[in-house]
Amino acid sequence: MPLLYRIVRGLIRPLLRAWCGLRHPPSDSIPASGPLVVVANHRSYLDAFLLAAAFPRPVHFIASAEAFRPGLQRLFMRRLGCIRLRRWVPDPQAIRNVLTILKAGGVVGIFPEGERSWDGSPAPILPGVPRLIALAGAPVVAVRLKGSYRLWPRWGRSLRHAAVDVEWGAPQAPGSEAEVRIALVEALATHPGAPSDRRRSAEDVGRLLWRCPSCGGINGVRGERDGRVYCLHCGARGTLLDGSHLVWSGEGPHSLRHWARRVALTVDERQRLAPPGPEPVRRWPFLRLASGSGDAPLRRRGRGEALLTPRALILRSEGWRAFVPAETIRSVTVEGSHKIQLATPDRIYELRYRRGSPRGPRAHLEAWLDSRDILYRRA
Repeated sequence: MPLLYRIVRGLIRPLLRAWCGLRHPPSDSIPASGPLVVVANHRSYLDAFLLAAAFPRPVHFIASAEAFRPGLQRLFMRRLGCIRLRRWVPDPQAIRNVLTILKAGGVVGIFPEGERSWDGSPAPILPGVPRLIALAGAPVVAVRLKGSYRLWPRWGRSLRHAAVDVEWGAPQAPGSEAEVRIALVEALATHPGAPSDRRRSAEDVGRLLWRCPSCGGINGVRGERDGRVYCLHCGARGTLLDGSHLVWSGEGPHSLRHWARRVALTVDERQRLAPPGPEPVRRWPFLRLASGSGDAPLRRRGRGEALLTPRALILRSEGWRAFVPAETIRSVTVEGSHKIQLATPDRIYELRYRRGSPRGPRAHLEAWLDSRDILYRRA
Protein backbone atom coordinates (compact mmCIF):
# COMPACT_ATOMS: atom_id res chain seq x y z
CA MET A 1 0.00 0.00 0.00
CA PRO A 2 1.51 3.38 -0.99
CA LEU A 3 2.25 5.55 2.03
CA LEU A 4 0.21 8.51 0.74
CA TYR A 5 -2.73 6.20 0.00
CA ARG A 6 -2.60 4.91 3.58
CA ILE A 7 -2.52 8.45 4.99
CA VAL A 8 -5.37 9.73 2.80
CA ARG A 9 -7.56 6.72 3.55
CA GLY A 10 -6.91 7.04 7.27
CA LEU A 11 -8.03 10.68 7.14
CA ILE A 12 -11.10 10.43 4.91
CA ARG A 13 -12.60 7.24 6.35
CA PRO A 14 -13.79 8.79 9.68
CA LEU A 15 -14.77 12.02 7.92
CA LEU A 16 -16.97 10.23 5.37
CA ARG A 17 -18.54 8.04 8.02
CA ALA A 18 -19.41 11.12 10.07
CA TRP A 19 -20.64 13.18 7.10
CA CYS A 20 -22.60 10.66 5.00
CA GLY A 21 -22.85 7.63 7.28
CA LEU A 22 -20.72 5.55 4.91
CA ARG A 23 -21.76 1.91 5.18
CA HIS A 24 -20.33 -1.16 3.46
CA PRO A 25 -20.65 -4.95 3.80
CA PRO A 26 -18.06 -7.13 5.56
CA SER A 27 -14.91 -7.84 3.61
CA ASP A 28 -15.11 -11.62 4.03
CA SER A 29 -15.90 -12.15 0.32
CA ILE A 30 -12.85 -10.14 -0.84
CA PRO A 31 -9.64 -12.20 -1.14
CA ALA A 32 -6.78 -10.80 0.89
CA SER A 33 -4.28 -11.27 -1.93
CA GLY A 34 -4.14 -11.92 -5.64
CA PRO A 35 -5.11 -9.86 -8.72
CA LEU A 36 -8.51 -8.21 -8.69
CA VAL A 37 -10.44 -5.77 -10.90
CA VAL A 38 -12.94 -3.51 -9.14
CA VAL A 39 -15.62 -1.83 -11.29
CA ALA A 40 -17.98 0.80 -9.89
CA ASN A 41 -20.67 3.19 -11.07
CA HIS A 42 -19.68 6.86 -11.35
CA ARG A 43 -22.09 9.47 -9.99
CA SER A 44 -20.07 11.88 -7.87
CA TYR A 45 -16.79 13.72 -7.48
CA LEU A 46 -16.13 11.63 -4.37
CA ASP A 47 -16.68 8.14 -5.82
CA ALA A 48 -12.99 7.24 -5.79
CA PHE A 49 -12.61 8.41 -2.18
CA LEU A 50 -15.77 6.56 -1.10
CA LEU A 51 -14.54 3.35 -2.71
CA ALA A 52 -11.05 3.74 -1.26
CA ALA A 53 -12.47 4.30 2.23
CA ALA A 54 -14.80 1.28 2.06
CA PHE A 55 -12.80 -1.32 0.13
CA PRO A 56 -10.48 -3.44 2.31
CA ARG A 57 -7.54 -3.48 -0.14
CA PRO A 58 -5.67 -0.56 -1.76
CA VAL A 59 -6.99 0.24 -5.24
CA HIS A 60 -5.02 1.62 -8.20
CA PHE A 61 -7.62 3.78 -9.92
CA ILE A 62 -7.55 4.51 -13.65
CA ALA A 63 -7.78 8.30 -14.10
CA SER A 64 -7.88 10.50 -17.19
CA ALA A 65 -4.75 12.29 -18.34
CA GLU A 66 -6.40 15.64 -17.51
CA ALA A 67 -6.26 14.72 -13.82
CA PHE A 68 -2.46 14.49 -13.99
CA ARG A 69 -1.95 18.21 -14.32
CA PRO A 70 1.59 19.56 -13.94
CA GLY A 71 2.67 20.39 -10.42
CA LEU A 72 1.43 19.06 -7.10
CA GLN A 73 -1.66 17.42 -8.57
CA ARG A 74 0.40 15.17 -10.84
CA LEU A 75 2.68 14.23 -7.92
CA PHE A 76 -0.36 13.55 -5.73
CA MET A 77 -1.97 11.24 -8.33
CA ARG A 78 1.24 9.31 -8.86
CA ARG A 79 1.89 8.87 -5.15
CA LEU A 80 -1.62 7.50 -4.75
CA GLY A 81 -0.81 4.83 -7.32
CA CYS A 82 -3.28 6.01 -9.96
CA ILE A 83 -2.96 4.84 -13.56
CA ARG A 84 -2.88 7.58 -16.19
CA LEU A 85 -5.13 6.98 -19.21
CA ARG A 86 -5.25 9.06 -22.36
CA ARG A 87 -8.83 9.61 -23.46
CA TRP A 88 -10.14 9.41 -27.03
CA VAL A 89 -7.04 7.64 -28.35
CA PRO A 90 -5.62 4.12 -27.82
CA ASP A 91 -3.26 4.02 -24.86
CA PRO A 92 -1.12 0.84 -24.83
CA GLN A 93 1.00 2.19 -21.97
CA ALA A 94 -2.03 2.38 -19.67
CA ILE A 95 -2.97 -1.20 -20.62
CA ARG A 96 0.57 -2.36 -19.83
CA ASN A 97 0.41 -0.62 -16.44
CA VAL A 98 -2.90 -2.32 -15.64
CA LEU A 99 -1.57 -5.75 -16.59
CA THR A 100 1.64 -5.15 -14.61
CA ILE A 101 -0.28 -4.27 -11.44
CA LEU A 102 -2.54 -7.30 -11.81
CA LYS A 103 0.42 -9.58 -12.48
CA ALA A 104 1.95 -8.36 -9.23
CA GLY A 105 -1.25 -9.26 -7.37
CA GLY A 106 -2.66 -5.74 -7.06
CA VAL A 107 -6.17 -4.28 -7.36
CA VAL A 108 -7.18 -2.06 -10.29
CA GLY A 109 -10.24 0.22 -10.02
CA ILE A 110 -12.23 1.12 -13.14
CA PHE A 111 -15.27 3.33 -13.66
CA PRO A 112 -16.70 1.70 -16.84
CA GLU A 113 -18.93 4.69 -17.66
CA GLY A 114 -15.86 6.89 -18.05
CA GLU A 115 -17.48 10.09 -16.76
CA ARG A 116 -19.74 11.15 -13.93
CA SER A 117 -23.44 10.89 -14.64
CA TRP A 118 -25.29 14.15 -15.31
CA ASP A 119 -28.64 13.12 -13.86
CA GLY A 120 -27.87 10.09 -11.69
CA SER A 121 -29.01 7.52 -14.26
CA PRO A 122 -26.65 4.83 -15.61
CA ALA A 123 -24.48 5.88 -18.55
CA PRO A 124 -23.34 3.62 -21.42
CA ILE A 125 -20.35 1.37 -20.79
CA LEU A 126 -17.24 2.47 -22.66
CA PRO A 127 -16.46 -0.07 -25.41
CA GLY A 128 -12.84 -0.60 -24.36
CA VAL A 129 -13.60 -1.58 -20.75
CA PRO A 130 -15.06 -5.08 -21.38
CA ARG A 131 -12.19 -5.74 -23.78
CA LEU A 132 -9.62 -4.76 -21.14
CA ILE A 133 -11.27 -6.85 -18.41
CA ALA A 134 -11.46 -9.88 -20.69
CA LEU A 135 -7.80 -9.38 -21.62
CA ALA A 136 -6.70 -9.11 -17.97
CA GLY A 137 -8.42 -12.35 -17.00
CA ALA A 138 -8.51 -11.39 -13.31
CA PRO A 139 -11.53 -11.86 -11.02
CA VAL A 140 -13.99 -8.95 -11.10
CA VAL A 141 -15.83 -7.34 -8.19
CA ALA A 142 -18.76 -5.07 -9.09
CA VAL A 143 -19.32 -2.25 -6.60
CA ARG A 144 -22.48 -0.19 -6.35
CA LEU A 145 -22.19 3.27 -4.83
CA LYS A 146 -25.70 4.22 -3.71
CA GLY A 147 -26.44 7.80 -2.71
CA SER A 148 -23.22 9.39 -3.96
CA TYR A 149 -25.11 11.35 -6.63
CA ARG A 150 -27.01 13.22 -3.95
CA LEU A 151 -23.80 13.74 -1.97
CA TRP A 152 -22.05 15.77 -4.69
CA PRO A 153 -23.48 15.60 -8.23
CA ARG A 154 -21.56 16.64 -11.30
CA TRP A 155 -23.36 19.96 -11.60
CA GLY A 156 -23.22 20.68 -7.85
CA ARG A 157 -20.97 23.37 -6.46
CA SER A 158 -20.72 22.13 -2.90
CA LEU A 159 -20.85 19.01 -0.75
CA ARG A 160 -24.25 17.96 0.60
CA HIS A 161 -25.51 15.68 3.34
CA ALA A 162 -26.66 12.31 1.98
CA ALA A 163 -26.49 8.72 3.15
CA VAL A 164 -24.11 6.57 1.09
CA ASP A 165 -24.12 2.77 0.93
CA VAL A 166 -21.39 0.74 -0.76
CA GLU A 167 -22.33 -2.76 -1.91
CA TRP A 168 -20.25 -5.52 -3.46
CA GLY A 169 -20.48 -9.23 -4.01
CA ALA A 170 -18.06 -12.09 -4.39
CA PRO A 171 -15.42 -11.93 -7.16
CA GLN A 172 -16.58 -13.36 -10.48
CA ALA A 173 -14.64 -14.82 -13.40
CA PRO A 174 -14.51 -12.29 -16.28
CA GLY A 175 -15.49 -14.54 -19.22
CA SER A 176 -15.62 -13.27 -22.82
CA GLU A 177 -15.91 -9.64 -23.87
CA ALA A 178 -19.63 -9.94 -24.64
CA GLU A 179 -20.31 -11.65 -21.31
CA VAL A 180 -18.35 -8.96 -19.46
CA ARG A 181 -20.38 -6.19 -21.11
CA ILE A 182 -23.71 -7.77 -20.14
CA ALA A 183 -22.50 -8.42 -16.60
CA LEU A 184 -21.31 -4.82 -16.16
CA VAL A 185 -24.63 -3.37 -17.30
CA GLU A 186 -26.55 -5.62 -14.92
CA ALA A 187 -24.20 -5.17 -11.98
CA LEU A 188 -23.83 -1.38 -12.10
CA ALA A 189 -27.42 -0.41 -12.92
CA THR A 190 -28.52 1.75 -10.01
CA HIS A 191 -31.48 4.09 -9.78
CA PRO A 192 -31.02 6.47 -6.83
CA GLY A 193 -34.61 7.75 -6.76
CA ALA A 194 -35.68 10.59 -9.01
CA PRO A 195 -33.89 10.93 -12.38
CA SER A 196 -32.52 14.30 -11.31
CA ASP A 197 -32.31 16.28 -8.10
CA ARG A 198 -31.45 19.47 -9.92
CA ARG A 199 -33.88 22.33 -9.42
CA ARG A 200 -34.29 24.32 -12.61
CA SER A 201 -36.03 27.60 -13.26
CA ALA A 202 -38.77 28.12 -15.80
CA GLU A 203 -36.25 29.99 -17.99
CA ASP A 204 -34.13 26.84 -18.01
CA VAL A 205 -37.14 24.83 -19.16
CA GLY A 206 -37.57 27.21 -22.06
CA ARG A 207 -34.00 26.45 -23.12
CA LEU A 208 -34.36 22.74 -22.43
CA LEU A 209 -37.42 22.09 -24.62
CA TRP A 210 -36.41 22.46 -28.24
CA ARG A 211 -39.98 22.32 -29.44
CA CYS A 212 -43.50 22.49 -28.08
CA PRO A 213 -44.96 19.17 -26.86
CA SER A 214 -48.39 20.24 -28.18
CA CYS A 215 -47.82 21.67 -31.66
CA GLY A 216 -44.22 20.62 -32.32
CA GLY A 217 -43.10 24.17 -33.07
CA ILE A 218 -39.34 24.64 -32.82
CA ASN A 219 -37.77 27.31 -30.59
CA GLY A 220 -41.13 28.54 -29.33
CA VAL A 221 -41.16 27.50 -25.65
CA ARG A 222 -40.51 30.25 -23.11
CA GLY A 223 -40.52 30.41 -19.33
CA GLU A 224 -41.22 33.10 -16.77
CA ARG A 225 -39.83 33.61 -13.29
CA ASP A 226 -43.16 32.78 -11.66
CA GLY A 227 -42.99 29.22 -13.01
CA ARG A 228 -45.23 29.66 -16.05
CA VAL A 229 -44.09 27.96 -19.28
CA TYR A 230 -45.84 28.63 -22.59
CA CYS A 231 -45.52 28.21 -26.36
CA LEU A 232 -45.36 31.23 -28.65
CA HIS A 233 -46.79 29.26 -31.59
CA CYS A 234 -49.95 27.62 -30.23
CA GLY A 235 -50.40 29.26 -26.84
CA ALA A 236 -50.21 26.00 -24.89
CA ARG A 237 -49.24 26.52 -21.27
CA GLY A 238 -47.63 24.59 -18.47
CA THR A 239 -46.47 24.99 -14.89
CA LEU A 240 -43.10 24.04 -13.39
CA LEU A 241 -43.41 22.16 -10.10
CA ASP A 242 -40.60 22.01 -7.52
CA GLY A 243 -38.04 22.75 -10.21
CA SER A 244 -37.99 19.17 -11.53
CA HIS A 245 -41.47 18.30 -12.90
CA LEU A 246 -43.62 20.01 -15.51
CA VAL A 247 -47.38 19.98 -15.99
CA TRP A 248 -48.17 20.76 -19.64
CA SER A 249 -51.71 21.36 -20.99
CA GLY A 250 -53.26 19.16 -18.33
CA GLU A 251 -50.80 16.33 -18.86
CA GLY A 252 -48.41 15.32 -16.16
CA PRO A 253 -46.66 16.06 -13.98
CA HIS A 254 -43.71 14.40 -15.68
CA SER A 255 -40.01 14.86 -15.04
CA LEU A 256 -38.05 17.32 -17.17
CA ARG A 257 -36.01 14.40 -18.44
CA HIS A 258 -39.22 12.81 -19.76
CA TRP A 259 -40.22 16.00 -21.58
CA ALA A 260 -36.74 16.52 -23.02
CA ARG A 261 -36.72 13.03 -24.51
CA ARG A 262 -40.25 13.44 -25.84
CA VAL A 263 -39.50 16.60 -27.82
CA ALA A 264 -35.92 15.79 -28.87
CA LEU A 265 -35.13 16.77 -32.44
CA THR A 266 -34.50 14.05 -34.99
CA VAL A 267 -31.59 14.07 -37.42
CA ASP A 268 -33.83 15.29 -40.27
CA GLU A 269 -35.20 18.11 -38.14
CA ARG A 270 -31.72 19.27 -37.20
CA GLN A 271 -30.80 19.24 -40.87
CA ARG A 272 -33.80 21.40 -41.71
CA LEU A 273 -32.70 24.02 -39.18
CA ALA A 274 -29.90 24.98 -41.59
CA PRO A 275 -30.99 27.52 -44.24
CA PRO A 276 -31.12 26.41 -47.90
CA GLY A 277 -28.21 27.07 -50.23
CA PRO A 278 -24.47 26.91 -49.50
CA GLU A 279 -23.56 26.31 -45.89
CA PRO A 280 -22.67 29.61 -44.23
CA VAL A 281 -19.64 30.03 -42.02
CA ARG A 282 -20.83 30.08 -38.43
CA ARG A 283 -18.93 31.82 -35.64
CA TRP A 284 -19.21 30.91 -31.98
CA PRO A 285 -17.50 33.02 -29.29
CA PHE A 286 -16.14 30.74 -26.57
CA LEU A 287 -15.13 31.55 -23.04
CA ARG A 288 -12.35 28.99 -23.13
CA LEU A 289 -10.46 27.09 -25.77
CA ALA A 290 -8.09 24.28 -24.81
CA SER A 291 -6.09 21.67 -26.67
CA GLY A 292 -3.71 18.84 -25.91
CA SER A 293 -2.05 15.85 -27.46
CA GLY A 294 -2.68 12.30 -26.33
CA ASP A 295 0.37 12.44 -24.04
CA ALA A 296 -0.29 15.75 -22.28
CA PRO A 297 -3.17 17.32 -20.37
CA LEU A 298 -5.31 19.94 -22.03
CA ARG A 299 -3.59 23.29 -22.29
CA ARG A 300 -5.67 26.40 -21.99
CA ARG A 301 -5.55 28.69 -25.00
CA GLY A 302 -7.71 31.48 -23.64
CA ARG A 303 -10.87 33.01 -25.02
CA GLY A 304 -11.56 32.79 -28.69
CA GLU A 305 -14.01 31.64 -31.31
CA ALA A 306 -14.83 28.60 -33.41
CA LEU A 307 -15.62 28.84 -37.11
CA LEU A 308 -17.73 26.07 -38.60
CA THR A 309 -17.07 25.91 -42.35
CA PRO A 310 -18.37 23.36 -44.92
CA ARG A 311 -15.07 21.44 -44.85
CA ALA A 312 -13.51 22.02 -41.45
CA LEU A 313 -13.77 23.36 -37.94
CA ILE A 314 -11.41 26.26 -37.27
CA LEU A 315 -10.48 27.16 -33.70
CA ARG A 316 -8.62 30.32 -32.92
CA SER A 317 -7.72 32.60 -30.08
CA GLU A 318 -5.10 35.31 -29.64
CA GLY A 319 -1.84 33.99 -31.09
CA TRP A 320 -3.17 30.48 -31.74
CA ARG A 321 -5.09 28.77 -34.52
CA ALA A 322 -6.13 25.17 -35.28
CA PHE A 323 -7.57 23.86 -38.56
CA VAL A 324 -9.51 20.60 -38.03
CA PRO A 325 -10.74 18.97 -41.28
CA ALA A 326 -14.02 17.09 -40.97
CA GLU A 327 -12.51 13.80 -42.14
CA THR A 328 -9.98 13.81 -39.27
CA ILE A 329 -12.60 14.05 -36.49
CA ARG A 330 -12.94 10.72 -34.70
CA SER A 331 -15.50 11.55 -32.02
CA VAL A 332 -17.30 14.46 -30.39
CA THR A 333 -18.83 14.64 -26.92
CA VAL A 334 -21.43 17.32 -26.15
CA GLU A 335 -21.75 17.83 -22.39
CA GLY A 336 -24.83 19.66 -21.27
CA SER A 337 -25.21 23.06 -22.87
CA HIS A 338 -21.77 24.53 -22.37
CA LYS A 339 -18.96 22.07 -23.15
CA ILE A 340 -17.79 20.27 -26.28
CA GLN A 341 -14.85 17.86 -26.51
CA LEU A 342 -13.57 16.95 -29.94
CA ALA A 343 -10.97 14.27 -30.69
CA THR A 344 -8.77 13.67 -33.74
CA PRO A 345 -6.22 10.84 -34.09
CA ASP A 346 -3.49 12.92 -32.46
CA ARG A 347 -5.13 15.80 -30.61
CA ILE A 348 -7.99 16.69 -28.25
CA TYR A 349 -9.83 20.01 -28.25
CA GLU A 350 -12.16 21.35 -25.58
CA LEU A 351 -14.52 24.27 -26.05
CA ARG A 352 -16.51 25.87 -23.26
CA TYR A 353 -19.07 28.59 -23.56
CA ARG A 354 -21.34 30.30 -21.08
CA ARG A 355 -23.94 28.12 -19.36
CA GLY A 356 -27.41 28.80 -20.70
CA SER A 357 -26.07 30.13 -24.00
CA PRO A 358 -28.41 30.11 -27.02
CA ARG A 359 -29.04 26.72 -28.57
CA GLY A 360 -27.75 27.73 -31.99
CA PRO A 361 -24.11 26.57 -31.64
CA ARG A 362 -25.06 23.11 -30.45
CA ALA A 363 -27.82 22.66 -33.06
CA HIS A 364 -25.56 23.78 -35.90
CA LEU A 365 -22.72 21.55 -34.71
CA GLU A 366 -24.95 18.47 -34.43
CA ALA A 367 -26.44 19.09 -37.88
CA TRP A 368 -22.93 19.50 -39.29
CA LEU A 369 -21.82 16.23 -37.66
CA ASP A 370 -24.90 14.36 -38.89
CA SER A 371 -24.38 15.48 -42.49
CA ARG A 372 -20.81 14.14 -42.42
CA ASP A 373 -21.57 10.85 -40.63
CA ILE A 374 -19.36 11.80 -37.64
CA LEU A 375 -20.21 9.96 -34.44
CA TYR A 376 -20.98 12.01 -31.37
CA ARG A 377 -22.42 11.34 -27.95
CA ARG A 378 -24.26 13.52 -25.50
CA ALA A 379 -22.98 13.09 -21.95
